Amino acid sequence: MPKIRLCFCALILTFLITHSQARADHYGLVVMYSDLEPYIISKDKEISGFLVPYMNRVATAANIEIHWRNVPWENQLPALKRNQPNVCAIGLFKTPERETYSKFTHPIGTDKGFVLVSAKGNTALTTHQYFKSVLADRTLKPILQEDTVYNPYVNKLLSGKNFPRTQGSVSRMLRMLAQNSADYIILTPVMAKALLAKSGLSSQITIYNHFKDLKETSAYYMACSLSTDTQLWGRLNKAIALAGPLAK
Repeated sequence: MPKIRLCFCALILTFLITHSQARADHYGLVVMYSDLEPYIISKDKEISGFLVPYMNRVATAANIEIHWRNVPWENQLPALKRNQPNVCAIGLFKTPERETYSKFTHPIGTDKGFVLVSAKGNTALTTHQYFKSVLADRTLKPILQEDTVYNPYVNKLLSGKNFPRTQGSVSRMLRMLAQNSADYIILTPVMAKALLAKSGLSSQITIYNHFKDLKETSAYYMACSLSTDTQLWGRLNKAIALAGPLAK
């Protein structure tokens, strides 16, 4: 009788593990995105942008279904902190603090440094050759997006500084620049170029890309909640490693 009971328990355990994995595989991963043009573009309930085919390709290679969800940026990190299973955010820079509540894939892309976007003819910016000296200039104040981080160098420079932050979109931040409500914002080159072209504000604001200490390439990732199914995440991460990061 003990042997029969042991075999029966083993069968139940096997069934539960297999059934749980099957449900996770069937459901796939929810991938949150927002305010990420041109990486991801949402229009008329359709998404495009160079990250979409890349992620769909690696998901297919990993035999995982991706469910794209447009979630406001200010709600994405709280969703990861709540540890909702199989929920991920895309296009994030990695920091030690973020790693306490999420696990990061291999890099899905790399950005060629950062640029500053400001009003045209901002002579205060043009006199500086380094971003470090821009931050030391008390006449210049950036506006930052809530919960946004950059590479370790920029993060360290910004640490401890009480600059204004907004929950508004990057497009709204561009309008603030045009209205002289802020001096500059920090963007990746590809995002700055795309959003400036779309904004219709190119006669008023422009890109400043001459800062010598903002040239370092930075990797970005997909981050998933810690409770995300281990096998799903592992298969996707392996597919991303094989595909390699996108470079723009």
